[in-house]
Amino acid sequence: MPVEKTRPNAGMGTETGQYNMWFSTIELQALGVDVEKDLIALHSKELIGSNYEALGHKLEDGKEVPYTKVGPTTLGIQLYAVAHNKLPAWRNLPDEDFGEFPDIKTPNFFALSLDDFLKKGKLK
Repeated sequence: MPVEKTRPNAGMGTETGQYNMWFSTIELQALGVDVEKDLIALHSKELIGSNYEALGHKLEDGKEVPYTKVGPTTLGIQLYAVAHNKLPAWRNLPDEDFGEFPDIKTPNFFALSLDDFLKKGKLK
């Protein structure tokens, strides 16, 4: 019997806080994100959780790969849905296609775990 995929309850911060996204810090900076300042601002407005990080992962060869990890909050998910004019669908974020903002550049390189982040970057 296949294991069912567990979906977080977007209305429960204790559940959404368990889900994170890893981004390339270098790509975020190239898009104009001031990682240090912007993460503090997003967290202070309760749009991302308190477990955000901007660190580096040391590879076997001694090089370090900078990454930024953020996790959603219920308010952050709701605001994202409002920005896409889809507030009634905010609880469906994992399954709902909220679309893109054509005039806003977004990161191309991201993953749902550090391990996947390293694999996508062919670093593992």
